[in-house]
Amino acid sequence: MVRPRSLALALAPGTLLAGVAGGIVFPIFPIVGLRVGLSLPFIGVILAANRAVRVVASPLVGMIADRFGGRRTLLAGLAIQIVVMGLYMLGMVTGHPGAFFLGGRLLHGVGSACVFVSAQALALEAAGPARGGGIAGLVRASIVIGVPIGLAVGGLLADLIGEEWTFAVAGLAVVVALAGAAFTVPDLGVRIRPRPP
Repeated sequence: MVRPRSLALALAPGTLLAGVAGGIVFPIFPIVGLRVGLSLPFIGVILAANRAVRVVASPLVGMIADRFGGRRTLLAGLAIQIVVMGLYMLGMVTGHPGAFFLGGRLLHGVGSACVFVSAQALALEAAGPARGGGIAGLVRASIVIGVPIGLAVGGLLADLIGEEWTFAVAGLAVVVALAGAAFTVPDLGVRIRPRPP
């Protein structure tokens, strides 16, 4: 039997680091976009793409978590976010940040939906109806606090080491989150469930 508070503590580092990584890259988009001549409306689309995709993807991700388990969905989401950080770096290296930033932000919406929805689902499943709200609240707090930390760190790092290395640091943060979650987040006995007839 998984103790709900232990599960929340196991989920917190991965969700926190995923939020930090997302926040780290956020201040860079408008700076780089303006420098390479992207229009302000296009920069706005890049910034909004993650949230727009997340709104659409979250219900689907919830069904995937129900069917295949929250742990698998969480790990898949973190793996997707590593790919996303690679796309951001490619945007800088190739000199075509607009296309890579937009593609990365669209994919990031899917990855962040996988991480955040599955983390909440795991918390609720482990805690049950009696303690679900409190444990889900702890997990949600780790999600929410990561982004503003990342915003501050991202601006600082971009100033100190440049945009490309800042993306690398964000990618490393997600790699650490994936490795940690793979070892600490339990499966809760969820197996692939057949579709109802």
